Amino acid sequence: MSDKSDILRQAQALMQARLVEQSDLVLPCIGLFRARFCEEYILTEERGRMLMPPHIAMEFIPAEYLLEAQRYTQLDYDAPTSYVTQEFIESLALLHNLDEEEVSRALAAELKVFLDGLFRGRRVSLFSLGDFYVTEEVEGVLLLNFVPSSTILELLNQPFSVYKPTLLRESVQFPELQTTSTVAEGATVAQFAITDSITASEELEKPEVIEQPVQAEAVPVEATSVASPEKKSRNTAPILWISLAVVALLALVVWWLAPKSPAPLSEESKQVAVVKYTIPVAKDTLILTPEDPIAIDTIQVSRGGSLAQIARKYYGNVYYWVYIYMANKDSIPDPNNLRYGQTLMVPSLECYDLRKDSLEAIQEAKAWETIIQNRKFESYREQRATISLP
Repeated sequence: MSDKSDILRQAQALMQARLVEQSDLVLPCIGLFRARFCEEYILTEERGRMLMPPHIAMEFIPAEYLLEAQRYTQLDYDAPTSYVTQEFIESLALLHNLDEEEVSRALAAELKVFLDGLFRGRRVSLFSLGDFYVTEEVEGVLLLNFVPSSTILELLNQPFSVYKPTLLRESVQFPELQTTSTVAEGATVAQFAITDSITASEELEKPEVIEQPVQAEAVPVEATSVASPEKKSRNTAPILWISLAVVALLALVVWWLAPKSPAPLSEESKQVAVVKYTIPVAKDTLILTPEDPIAIDTIQVSRGGSLAQIARKYYGNVYYWVYIYMANKDSIPDPNNLRYGQTLMVPSLECYDLRKDSLEAIQEAKAWETIIQNRKFESYREQRATISLP
């Protein structure tokens, strides 16, 4: 029987190894951890321009389980459906010849202690990945804070430790690099709003109750306005009706005696009417179809450009390159090798059924990545139902 502390130490080492390998680390009840590569940039200072070396930043995307307010305001909370993925348990057990049930119990117990401390307002650390704590900077609004640990940042940036900031001469120019006056820090605090799901659902139900009283009052108002003048004009009513009857009779006689020149309704006018209503419907249908999405921009691939770089620029996430590929699949034979100067359409993510920057959206994008890299992508709409998320 393995000791619990040994299992936790080995689990921490495996988590760090995966992050160093640029692999995503997913804890279902916590969120997604990943190492994000940050390119070199130029820092402007009083003494001149400094070329700052590349570095690795720690990125965290919380699970929805951590962002529900009732877990921070109630003593009892519902346990998550799973603490650790089965794939991680199997990998750890196979790597160190451990029993899978013992590994699962040890990790679940450690994560339960972590959640108990976090939901009760304490600052807690998780497997030396970083610290979590909750603040209330605005009254009634809770924020989940995550600070990556210096240990994991030093481990991730060890390959770049040989590079130092370099002072640039005035004649040296790097137009392709970003210039800024702010130092990019790896240990910045990431904050996420904790929402009350009960309040949000009640607000969504309110708009349905507003319109009914307006239609109910329209009938009696119109009835009273017609009834009152009838009494005032009771004496003049016979004369008025006789005059109207005579005018109507004369109009009928004139119409009957007038020469008939029938002008049948032209077919062109009918066709124009049909075209007028069918064209907008066809456009609306195309806008909502993932196979023909809305373009937010049209670009030309720069030298050495990739789909991941384009996705990071427009979406802020490299994993969403799969949707750029889907929109341009007919002109991209190899998603890993773009042609210099190639024209690509950057689609809007609104056409796809996903919540941007959520853990589920990242997992779905990774599933699409596997399908595309294996040359098995055919249709978004047909294949999406077959995707299984962890």
